[in-house]
Amino acid sequence: MTNSGIIRARVLVVEDEPDLRDIARIVLEEDGFEVATESDGKSGLEKMLSWKPDVVLLDMGLPVMTGEEFVAGMRETAPRPPLLIVMSAAGTIAERAERLGAVGCVAKPFDLDELSAAVRDALGSV
Repeated sequence: MTNSGIIRARVLVVEDEPDLRDIARIVLEEDGFEVATESDGKSGLEKMLSWKPDVVLLDMGLPVMTGEEFVAGMRETAPRPPLLIVMSAAGTIAERAERLGAVGCVAKPFDLDELSAAVRDALGSV
């Protein structure tokens, strides 16, 4: 919550590359979002269930639990799953995002403005 009493949207970034995870957190916090991060799919799913973000920004190539396994677990366990944005360096990211029911996708390496715009667009789609 900001000082003005306005509730900020929560974004969970699940990314195994520390530099990308930190950059995403910084950019999204500067854009006014409340951000939490996790480095693998299993920890990300646990954080999602306890923290209840509005949006999950999910890398598809994660250790411990793949992006696909994360999405399956999210849909099975979350009463109201958050909006999903997938990130990947794979060239078929848009197709993958559509297949997983994501509201957006971000190609890696990502443009900082694109990252924030993807989250804002996702939140504006509901």
